[in-house]
Amino acid sequence: YSKNYIEKNGTIFRKVDGAEPVPVKRHFVDDFESAKHLADLIGLERGWTSCELQSPKAPTVNDYVKLRKLIVKGEADFLDTLGAGAVLDAGCGTGRLAIELAHRGREVVGVDLDVDMVDRARRKAPQIDWHVADLATVQLGRTFPIVVMAGNILLFCKPEDRGAIVANLSHHLEPGGRLVAGFSLDAQGYPVERYDELCAAAGLVLEARYATWERAPFAGGDGAGADGAGGDYAVSIHRQP
Repeated sequence: YSKNYIEKNGTIFRKVDGAEPVPVKRHFVDDFESAKHLADLIGLERGWTSCELQSPKAPTVNDYVKLRKLIVKGEADFLDTLGAGAVLDAGCGTGRLAIELAHRGREVVGVDLDVDMVDRARRKAPQIDWHVADLATVQLGRTFPIVVMAGNILLFCKPEDRGAIVANLSHHLEPGGRLVAGFSLDAQGYPVERYDELCAAAGLVLEARYATWERAPFAGGDGAGADGAGGDYAVSIHRQP
């Protein structure tokens, strides 16, 4: 039941007695932009008939839909500030970010390992170049000025694959290109220090880091800073020299 789940930074966690909450899915579903009914969000296969999102930012389903739309807008606005050019959406899911970027006139390529999610993305936006592939091994035969992993992508990958994923994505960057990643830093998150090590091993250098897609100052991973900026999330930009 929904009371056994919590939402934080766009990720759904299942409560576990005597243990830390376990991430269960990136979102209920990524089709929030077209959702009109509760079942559209939570999925009939779950057998849920009601839902209460335990989040101060999204206490109701309608608020959740609005919040998800704002997050995608923030991600797309952030990428727009990095300049023009094609974007590789690594871990594209059902295309929430890629479709928004395409609406803004960007060329986008989406890659995800989940066949069902990519099928849904392709049905929503058949004009976009979608690929079902592993981020650690995919070879697209081209490079991009921007590669983005939005929405806690690394957290949903096997820990032993993360280094290979960062290395392979770095090979898809053109000279001076940027790898952009946003992910949680809490108990279920991933330390930025470890991520920086993976990027350095792939030949990438840290250009900037923020606490939100709106570029709030990064205060580290221990909660809010003196200016109120959060410290449980990081948006990092690493550059190909």
